[in-house]
Amino acid sequence: MPLSKRQHSSGRASASKRAKAPPPAGETSLFTQLLAESSFRVSTSPQRRNELVIDQALFRKQLGSALQRHRDYPQVVNEFERCVEKHFEDQANFQNCLLPTAVPQENNVHARIGTQDSLVRILLGVDELQPSMLKILLEKLLEYSDADPGGLDVPKLVISQMQWLDTVVQSKDLADKLLEVLPVLSASVQKELIVALPEVLPDSEHPQVVGQLQELLAENADLAASIIEAMTNLNVSQDLFEEVRLSILKRLRSARLEDLPAAVRFIQQSVSQGDAVEIISELRENLDFESTFFPPITSTPSTCIASQQRNPSGERNASQKLSHELQIVETLRAGIRFQKPVADAWQKAIENVTTSDDHKVVDIFVFFILLSVAKRRKPLETLFRSKIKSGLFTDELLSQTFVSHSHILKEYLPSILSLSDILLRSPDNVVSSFGRALYSNAFTAFDSYGRQEIVGSLVVHIGSGLPSSIDGALDVLGSLDVQSMLPYAVFIKSILDYIHGLTLSQIRKLFTVLSALAFENSDNVGAIQDDVHIFVRKQLSSNNAKFKRIGVIGAIAAVRSLANKQKNCRRFVLTQSQTTTDGGDPDAAQQVTHLLELVRKCSASCPEVAALFYDELATVTQRQRGLDPRIREWICDTVVSDFQDIFVADDSEGETAPSISGSLSLHWTYGLDTVEEGEGVAVKIVPLLLDEKHKCSSAAKIIRLAPHFRLLRVCEQLQHEGSLDGIDALLGCPMILCKDDVLGSFDTLTIAQKEIVCSSLLYAINWCREVVSAFCTQDEIEMKGKVIARLKTITELEAALAKCMAATPSFVPPSAHFDVEQDDSDLVQPKKSGTGKGKGKKKNQEKNTSLDGDKDATDEVSLAETSSMPLHRLKPKPYFRELDLDVCRILLFDAITKKIVDSESHTKAVQMIHLEPSELHFILIDLYQKLVYKLGRSAGRSFPSKIKKDSGVGFSRLSMLEPKEVTALMVEILPAFCFHAEKMKAFFDTLMEENDGIVDVACKDDQYALTSSCFQLLFDILGVLFAWPGFGSKSWRDLFKQALAALTKTKDGDLRSLSVQELTGSVCQYLETFSQCVPKLSVAVSLTVLIESVVEQSQIPSLEPVISVLSGTFLKQRWTELENDKSNKINEMIQPLVRCHLHFAENSVELIETIAKDAFGELVEEGALSSKLYPTLRRISAPVYHRLMFEELARMVVTVASVKQTSSSDVKRERLTALGPIVRAFQLLIQLVKTFDSRPILVSALKFGRMFVDNFLRHAMPIVESLFRTDKDEIHVLLRSLQQSTRSLQHFCSHSKMSRSITIVNYVPMLKRSLEAFVYRVKALLAIHNCQDAFWIGNLKNRDLKGDEVLSQASVRMSMSMALSGQTEQDQVANDDGESYGDDDNEDVAEKESDIEEQGHDSDPDV
Repeated sequence: MPLSKRQHSSGRASASKRAKAPPPAGETSLFTQLLAESSFRVSTSPQRRNELVIDQALFRKQLGSALQRHRDYPQVVNEFERCVEKHFEDQANFQNCLLPTAVPQENNVHARIGTQDSLVRILLGVDELQPSMLKILLEKLLEYSDADPGGLDVPKLVISQMQWLDTVVQSKDLADKLLEVLPVLSASVQKELIVALPEVLPDSEHPQVVGQLQELLAENADLAASIIEAMTNLNVSQDLFEEVRLSILKRLRSARLEDLPAAVRFIQQSVSQGDAVEIISELRENLDFESTFFPPITSTPSTCIASQQRNPSGERNASQKLSHELQIVETLRAGIRFQKPVADAWQKAIENVTTSDDHKVVDIFVFFILLSVAKRRKPLETLFRSKIKSGLFTDELLSQTFVSHSHILKEYLPSILSLSDILLRSPDNVVSSFGRALYSNAFTAFDSYGRQEIVGSLVVHIGSGLPSSIDGALDVLGSLDVQSMLPYAVFIKSILDYIHGLTLSQIRKLFTVLSALAFENSDNVGAIQDDVHIFVRKQLSSNNAKFKRIGVIGAIAAVRSLANKQKNCRRFVLTQSQTTTDGGDPDAAQQVTHLLELVRKCSASCPEVAALFYDELATVTQRQRGLDPRIREWICDTVVSDFQDIFVADDSEGETAPSISGSLSLHWTYGLDTVEEGEGVAVKIVPLLLDEKHKCSSAAKIIRLAPHFRLLRVCEQLQHEGSLDGIDALLGCPMILCKDDVLGSFDTLTIAQKEIVCSSLLYAINWCREVVSAFCTQDEIEMKGKVIARLKTITELEAALAKCMAATPSFVPPSAHFDVEQDDSDLVQPKKSGTGKGKGKKKNQEKNTSLDGDKDATDEVSLAETSSMPLHRLKPKPYFRELDLDVCRILLFDAITKKIVDSESHTKAVQMIHLEPSELHFILIDLYQKLVYKLGRSAGRSFPSKIKKDSGVGFSRLSMLEPKEVTALMVEILPAFCFHAEKMKAFFDTLMEENDGIVDVACKDDQYALTSSCFQLLFDILGVLFAWPGFGSKSWRDLFKQALAALTKTKDGDLRSLSVQELTGSVCQYLETFSQCVPKLSVAVSLTVLIESVVEQSQIPSLEPVISVLSGTFLKQRWTELENDKSNKINEMIQPLVRCHLHFAENSVELIETIAKDAFGELVEEGALSSKLYPTLRRISAPVYHRLMFEELARMVVTVASVKQTSSSDVKRERLTALGPIVRAFQLLIQLVKTFDSRPILVSALKFGRMFVDNFLRHAMPIVESLFRTDKDEIHVLLRSLQQSTRSLQHFCSHSKMSRSITIVNYVPMLKRSLEAFVYRVKALLAIHNCQDAFWIGNLKNRDLKGDEVLSQASVRMSMSMALSGQTEQDQVANDDGESYGDDDNEDVAEKESDIEEQGHDSDPDV
């Protein structure tokens, strides 16, 4: 039907003259009539939309006016409603009215271009029609709720009509109707309507909606996501909002996966600055990734594929779960990125977790998110490192994160690489180990791009020149899967270009990786094999010994990889049930033998390189299980067969040898066997050194003695299943050394002769060390006795060598470790005596003197006091052969009975052989060094250095073992530790009985000194063992339980029925028995640290008071070793005891007050050298006590005052009461600064005083502010007491400036800033409560520690001006300490301070 046309000649036709749209044919109802009069054309065809000629706003106005002007108004509204209902009965008409209306092109000038709102929405804009239209729409919503959606989603269109209306006429009725119809709708329509409720209803109806939605949420969990999304946009009161948030948090753990993104978004958007930490902590607690999400990665992909084939929907479900998981993490990221309180709260929530079991996968996610969006990364990196050091972030948690959620972490590859880079550079072994694990897990989980980035980062580390980074990167490359590394072999091969900047141990790791890539795979590795072969041959052919060593290491690494390839090939042959003659690859075996022959020939001309070849080959042969028989046979026939001919002499050669000028007479000595004449053999030591005719070859032979024997015994063990019966004669055979009279007249020898004697003793010691390493695992009783005898031989030879080296300062011992360059070895150099000033010399000696508890030098310090073993004052690692870790099994040896027979084989005597203190000390000190290297952590922060230094000198064999293997062995021999500890306890108990119950006697007996040192070493070893971070991992918790059971002698059958808490309690009781016979303070420190490690590893706080009581007992005991010791060593020793005594006490504040009042009061008395209550508190140790008490108080403020914002007033009032004693103790410590006037005590007051004030402001002031109105008196006393301390701190700042010490003055600015913050925080508190009269600010005078006024330059100028004017100071200054005059620009002017007046409190009616 054509529309009426209008002439546009004038261009400005008025709206009143516009033509009306005629009604449709066949319809003359009121509905169509009124619409037509208002220029609306209702379409009767489904293919054609309704048309509106004019603008929709004008249409609504005209329609509303038409209804109001109608003669039957307001009944006409009801008639219009009936017409609308009748029109909507036709489905096509209803759907057409829901769609946007069209605008004829010729009328665009009078309306919006294109389309306008639907008829339904336009009618909803008419106030008279809105209630009836909403009623009709709700009825239609019910009608179409369960209908087949077909092509048009009618319910969604209906709901969209009601959203964002300009006005809602009857909002209360609409809310009631919506909530009434909501439960009977279908699930899909319910979700649509719930999400739209905030846009449909005005804010006044939102509280009613919230209550109904909460009930609906409890009844129907399927609507959770929609309800939470709706609540996000509802405007309600704060109390109701918090109630909703709490209900969502409670349901979070049981929520469905698809509902979590909305819940997390709602919770993060609802936090404020005040409650962010509390809410985010609860969110973190309830967001459990481990139980909610299933791991998408499995270690058995074939099983996974098979299960997906059986269940086709499994892959689809897994994909949906991964998608929801990504949405959750992305929601977390959005909140952290755009809401600073949320980011800070997440960081604080993770920081507050104190146990490893409480940490979750989400913590790792959040850390990576924070690193990716944070501007200041340093605090995050510091927190991450601290979590690793404390054992809270474990490798198990990291592995779980990457294995189960690798698809999430791919988005954060830059953050992961950056964090891994920082961790890998850390000097702390635990932190760097975690960095290596982070690299390894990331490589396993990521795709090819991520792996390439990781390999590139590791190559950059290797080229950095930093030893710790290089070792860590090479360890990571060595731990990765070889097959996965093949695409990136070209990156690793490029490291060969700067290989000469690496140490030999690092080169070994590099060639292990390259050889595995080149020889253990057969796919596209020909180029790598050729490069490795060429490089190795080039290095071997060089005349430089350094390059030859590189060639030897590369060749042996290739041999190891070829042997692995051959073993895998043989295993494949066996699995295929094929029979071959020898089960191996003949080409691989031939390559190995040819390569070994090349190395043997090229190294023959250089003795050190030849010795390195023997050592490397022995290591490969020992660790390579299933070595091809042909390779083993070649080694035995070609390399080992000439050992006896070169190094062993028999009776036919006699017991003499040539000497230099006839002064060195030789004899066979240290033999353990009784042999018939003509049957004895001996190891030639001195003869090879004295053979002048073949000096070069002899020197090469004597250097090869220990490495050659090691290779010999390894081959013997492989051939005879670990038995060494074939070479047992070497265990007890004598050595050809100089006679005792030569050592007696050592001072008369020439320098050349002295060096020969020193060298012979050194080679004899290394021979015995290799013999002990070889035979320590043998089970025969006779061999065990000989091994113990050889330990005694070593101790005797070391004592003789120490005397000879002291008399031969020019002697430089040859290195016994050939896998380090000579420049890197830490050999003893001749010391210049009598040079330098005495004071500086003494200072350096004190600086280098180490605490007995210092884990890097305990052996040297303890043995420095042992006159029988002075050799260990030196560093023995470079020129002593490394002992195998199995040597510690000697501790398991029982007392051995040895029968001494005569010539007729009759027993004439019986000798008991057991470990003496000297042999026990030898084993323990070596074991302690190994455990510190493998299980311990670095002593402290070290600055990066590009000095090429091999820190693992003397630990080459140990580095081949994993920390878990070392720990398992230590747990196995724990009963031996207990046996020897109890034996030493019996020794000291006997000593106490002989000395009237006093064990700490000034005893100069060697046995007493050695036994004391062994006692300490035993506790130190156990301390390192139980402090191993690996025990915190769940996978190694059973091993920790076995270690506890071993100390308590619990049988395996009873172990399952006992808990860790019960075992730990038994261990503490057992270890406490040793406290009654502690001979030295250093032993007491080691015992206390051991018990602390056990309790902290067990995570049982109820046992912590035991540590405090034990350490207090030691501190209250008098120690003879402290009476005459004036060095700083006392402070270093008592520091762990004081820390444990204060930190683990049941009431630390009361204990601090007792020490500050009573103990320090006794020390202040005239003539007092120490406190009677705490004899370890002396003038020299007072700063340690003071500093640790300050530190404990600062920590306790955080512990006591940390409460939730939503906590009740009773809880806050209880914490406020607990703060009172803490502030009083703080005041006592401040007063001690004035009493002692000591620089260390002043430093601790400045440093920890600022920390105390900062913690008080951050944690305690919120409690004070919330309770000020109800507890004003208690708060007044608290602030008044604290104000006195802060005023003293101001005086300390003034005194510090007078000292002109940079160390002290550096603490002043930050302390003043904290004091000023305290002043204005109190002022703000009083201002809020209308108590301004109770607060006034004045200028404090500058005073020193004694309270005397310090005159500044301004004060001096003022005095001069007053003298000129005739005024007196009393006339000018009439106020007290609350006000002083001075130049405000002068730096010495004191800061402002607060004072709270009692009268002001009482007079203010609001307080």
